[in-house]
Amino acid sequence: MRVCARDFVEWVEVDVRLTKDGQHVIIHDASVDRTSNGTGRVDALTLAELKLLDFGEWFAPRFRGLQIQTRQELLELAKGKVNLYLDCKYVNAEILVEEIVAAEIQDQVVAPENSLAAIR
Repeated sequence: MRVCARDFVEWVEVDVRLTKDGQHVIIHDASVDRTSNGTGRVDALTLAELKLLDFGEWFAPRFRGLQIQTRQELLELAKGKVNLYLDCKYVNAEILVEEIVAAEIQDQVVAPENSLAAIR
């Protein structure tokens, strides 16, 4: 997200999922197997467990040590800089909306209607 903001990208599409302990994180896959040094489903791991994993090195050595991004981190980085297109893979809609409103970023966020089918 920092690079997008720095490079003046107007819109970013991100996938949102819930962790075992009900935290929203930004990750496309249902499991961490392909994009981290760990294994398991996102919804079977807590945020603390996910934060211990390396989500960067699989992509390129220069991204070694990159942690999974939380919803809060994403909203803070995007606020006033980048618009967000949220693909809701598995979320708690009520909490997600509350989080977006609390961050005062609702004018920068879009969630497609077909993405809402996966909402818990």
